[in-house]
Amino acid sequence: MKKVLKNKKPNWLQIGGGFLMGLILGIVLLIALARISWHNKYYPGVEIAGVVVAGLTQDEARVKLQESINTYQVSLAYNGATWETPIGAINYEIEASLNEAYRYGRRLEIGDYLLLLVNKKTQFPLVVLEGKTDKLELLISQISSSVEIPPIEPKIEIVNKQIKIANGEDGVVIDGERLDKKLNEQVKMLDKSTIEIPTKVVNKQIGDDKLNELRNRAEKLLGKELTLVLDDERIRLQANELVTFLVASDATISEYVMGLAESLNKPPQNAKFEFDNGKVSEFAPGLTGWKLNYSLQKMAYNKVSINCWSRIINMKQLRSQLHELRHQSQPTR
Repeated sequence: MKKVLKNKKPNWLQIGGGFLMGLILGIVLLIALARISWHNKYYPGVEIAGVVVAGLTQDEARVKLQESINTYQVSLAYNGATWETPIGAINYEIEASLNEAYRYGRRLEIGDYLLLLVNKKTQFPLVVLEGKTDKLELLISQISSSVEIPPIEPKIEIVNKQIKIANGEDGVVIDGERLDKKLNEQVKMLDKSTIEIPTKVVNKQIGDDKLNELRNRAEKLLGKELTLVLDDERIRLQANELVTFLVASDATISEYVMGLAESLNKPPQNAKFEFDNGKVSEFAPGLTGWKLNYSLQKMAYNKVSINCWSRIINMKQLRSQLHELRHQSQPTR
C-alpha cells in the first residue's frame, strides 16, 4: 500500500519567534552601525537650545554653542520702554549642556533609539547656573528705578497728646518671582522673544473704617507704658513708641525683636581669684549668663502683635506675654 503524506500545518510559534529574533537582530545591527558611524559625534536630529550639533564632535559643538551664547540678548519691556540684557548676563554651564545632549542615543533607553530610527529632531535646553550675575542684577536695579512706584507705609504718632495718622500709599513693584521664571524659560533655549516685565501692586493705603479703628486703638494707649523685665534689666516703652507697632510690618517687628534680644544677652562670667603674698586680694564669683532664644522670642512677640496690637490692647495681657521672655532665655555656663 502506498503511504499518503499529509501536509504539515505551519508552526506559527516558530515563525513568530524567528521573525522577532530577526527584528531584534536588525535593531541591534542598526544601533551598532549608528554607533560606528557616529562615533564621538552627536546623533542625527540633536539640537541644544536651537543650535544644531548633529554630526559634530563635542569640541566642535562647544565652539558653535559658545558663538551663539556670545551674541545672545533678550529684551525686557514695560509700558513701551525696552531694555536689553547685556552680553554675558546669563551664567551657562556649557559642559553640562553638552554632556546631556551627547548622552542621547548612548544611555541604553529604547525611546532614544526609536526616535533615532525616525530621525526625529530632539531639543535639549542649556543648563543655567543658579543665581544672577552682577550684570543682570545691575540691569534689574536700573529697570526697577524706572518702573517701580515705592509704597509708603502708614504712619502714626502722638503730637501734643493727640493721635496723628498719615495714611499709606499703594505702590507698584516688579514681581521678581514671575520675572525670574519667564527669564529662565527663555534663556535656557536662547529664545530672543521680548519679555513683558510682570509687576504687582503693594497695598499700603488703609480704608476709612480701618483708619477709625486704628485711631480708637491708638487713643487707648495715650498715657500708657510697657515695661519689659529680665532680672535687673528693665526696658520701658512709652505710648509714642507703642503706637508705632499698630502699623508695623512683620519685618519691622522682627528687626525690633532681634535688637532687643541682642541688647539683653548676657555672657557668663568666670570666677576670679587674685593672690597677694599668699592671701586672696580679690575675689569675684562666677556668674551665669543667658542668651535669649530669638526664635521663641519672635514667636511670642508676633503672637502679641496678632492677638493684642490688632485689637483693643489689653495691657495686662501684653505685660504677661512679654514677661514670659524671661522664662524663654537659655542659661549658658
